[in-house]
Amino acid sequence: MAENGALPQDPWAERLEALYAPAILDVMEERDMWHQALPPGFVAIDEAQRVAGPAFPYRFEVTPIRDRDVIISEILEAYEAAPAGSVLLANAGVNPPWAAHFGELSANSCKVGGLRGAIIDGGLRDGALVAATGFPVWYRYRTPIDVVGRYRITAVGEPVEIEGVRVALGDYLVADLDGVVVVPRDRLAEIVEAAEVCCAEESAIRERLARRERALSLFKEAGRF
Repeated sequence: MAENGALPQDPWAERLEALYAPAILDVMEERDMWHQALPPGFVAIDEAQRVAGPAFPYRFEVTPIRDRDVIISEILEAYEAAPAGSVLLANAGVNPPWAAHFGELSANSCKVGGLRGAIIDGGLRDGALVAATGFPVWYRYRTPIDVVGRYRITAVGEPVEIEGVRVALGDYLVADLDGVVVVPRDRLAEIVEAAEVCCAEESAIRERLARRERALSLFKEAGRF
């Protein structure tokens, strides 16, 4: 994990951040990749933000342990294990016990450590303070409930599965206002290039619609809408 907050260069992440999640998902589904979107309900802390980068997954499990030193140390060790430029993916789920798996001090720590963002399949607290950091975060729900005494981390850097969607270390996550999609690392170049073409085609359609061309005719010509 970086010490100065600087993001390493990542041309794939930069190209993906210039696109939008629905178009990326469309081109994956055109290639019979039908389980690449995380479930609905991931909310951006700031609707204007978007993020893309290689996933660093870790998994929470329910525990009654109330030893704060153990629980918090495990969480901070997971952050430190994440390579600079990664997007954290915390897998906890939305079932009871409810708890906040990420908060303002986590956001500050990850920002300083050079991470690109965090996708929290679980709870968030300190919402206004997290937003003030400018660190991109997506979450499933908000709660003031502390994680200690309810969850601990049991796997770091291993693949996770979120409602049927598998995410492995190094797969690319793309998140924006519409949600989160997963681009498998072994098909990254193919999907990025196809999504760039898709977005360019949709931009051309948008311009032609502004000139009052018929939508149905444009769809039949371009094969997308």
